[in-house]
Amino acid sequence: MIELDHKIILDSGKVLVTEEFMSSMIVEGNAPPDHYKVLPSFDSEVYKMLYQKDLAVDDEDFQPLDIRRNQTEYDIDEVYALIMNADRFDSASDLCADRIELEMSFFIEYGLTPFVLNLVNMIDRFKSDNVVWGVGRGSSCASYVLYLLEIHDIDAVKYHINFREFSKID
Repeated sequence: MIELDHKIILDSGKVLVTEEFMSSMIVEGNAPPDHYKVLPSFDSEVYKMLYQKDLAVDDEDFQPLDIRRNQTEYDIDEVYALIMNADRFDSASDLCADRIELEMSFFIEYGLTPFVLNLVNMIDRFKSDNVVWGVGRGSSCASYVLYLLEIHDIDAVKYHINFREFSKID
């Protein structure tokens, strides 16, 4: 076993990480490798204590958290419904409609609609718990859809921010 920052690497090659570390990877847009297993934070401390006492603990004792979900038609329809019902949605602008279609095509092509729905749920939770999450962060501010869904407060259409800044597409 090797201990690194936020990781425990087992002799089998599997990597145990805390929920916080896995969450930060996901938020930063990094897909976690298949050999990563998630431990609740307290479990990593328990694991370290047991390992240091030479008790038999196997990495199979910990259940992996599967954060990936296949995109469904329901997910796509749900994101569209959220956009259409958003307080910030303006159906009068053809430019905005084109921008929404461009971004949704990208989200659908890369299977990101479940992630968008998770972001909406997370922000809704922040609102209900009075958590401040900021005006916007990084390249996400180039997404007009995320603005409409109140993930951030930067209107990419109003400020002429190109979606390529978010998607890294040409």
